[in-house]
Amino acid sequence: MLRNNGIPSARFFLVAGLIALSSSGASFAERLLGRAEIEKLQQSFKIQSEMSIDFTQTQVKKLRGKTSTSLGRAYFKQPDSFRWQLISPKQDEWLYDGKNLYNFIPDRLQATRYDANGTKGRELRQIVDLVTNISSLTKSYDFTEVKEVSTLLELTLTPKTKGELAGVTLSILKDSLEPKSLILRFQNDNPTKLEFSGMSKGGLSDSTFSLPKGVTVETVK
Repeated sequence: MLRNNGIPSARFFLVAGLIALSSSGASFAERLLGRAEIEKLQQSFKIQSEMSIDFTQTQVKKLRGKTSTSLGRAYFKQPDSFRWQLISPKQDEWLYDGKNLYNFIPDRLQATRYDANGTKGRELRQIVDLVTNISSLTKSYDFTEVKEVSTLLELTLTPKTKGELAGVTLSILKDSLEPKSLILRFQNDNPTKLEFSGMSKGGLSDSTFSLPKGVTVETVK
């Protein structure tokens, strides 16, 4: 790349320029939103009254050095019905019809009814709100940072009330505000990441959030 007289060649300048552009690409693609922009964005948030969406769920257990990945689909209907359906590698579902919270194992036709206001119920409703009710986030979270990354908006949120959840990173499409990923960071330092795709709106019946016939139900008090 250097000529015999030690003067850099044109090729040297071309390669150096390409390296400089590639290393600085992130700065062009990312932009932090100011306070006024964040407030305007918050005003544009809407509730999704009915929706279903595919997800990939990755859970990390740092002490054990173990990572598990599951595939599933989730269904949501306002005001508070949801069905969180793990499909692979095993079938496991959580259903809430507005009154009762069930953990349903399809291949056994067995379900366990839990207190909807217990730990699991609160955890699941947190996820539901983050995905379907972005307009309510200011009630429960402080907007630590909002970053524009290409076609996405990346929201870094801190819970206003101290609990098991230490922080959240929610990525949504800039134009449609459709959720694309959600990272939940817990106090135990074991994060859960959800990546979303295939969102559909509407078309859900009440039976979507009900147990099938013939299921044996055990109640945990």
